[in-house]
Amino acid sequence: MIISLKEFASSGKFGPIGIGTTKSEIIETLGEPDEDYDYGTGSSSLKYSSFEFFYWTDSKSLSAIQNENYKVEYPANFTFKNDYFELDTWFFKYNMKFTFKDVISILEKEQVSFVVQDFLDRKIIVFPSEFILDFDNEEWNQSLGRWQVIKAYENYKLLGFRYFKNE
Repeated sequence: MIISLKEFASSGKFGPIGIGTTKSEIIETLGEPDEDYDYGTGSSSLKYSSFEFFYWTDSKSLSAIQNENYKVEYPANFTFKNDYFELDTWFFKYNMKFTFKDVISILEKEQVSFVVQDFLDRKIIVFPSEFILDFDNEEWNQSLGRWQVIKAYENYKLLGFRYFKNE
């Protein structure tokens, strides 16, 4: 089965998986996860590489999906596939870095509906489905040996996505 990240952004469904899907249904659909972790807070997660499927520990019901590990140096974070599913990664190409400005340009060119919102001390892109593209407002400065704030939000670096549907 091929799962499209563009369709996920549009619909809020990761293939046939949506908020409320049970843990056992996720495993039946996507196969055994790399990790099943209980945070001890009432929330747990199934991990497939860097794709995290959060579920309520008691009800085993899916509450959120995210992957905030888009890093060119680690392509497996976004190009995951197993015997059950493979991703159509949309514009998340393993060999390309994207700034906020780049992503806005791609979305406008593809006529994708979205809004830009303030989130904490940075900007995010929110789709009508409530799918969110998140960006980092810091970058490592090798010559200074420390993290440095990116001043212009247009230059923020793509971190990944998250989907925490408000119900």
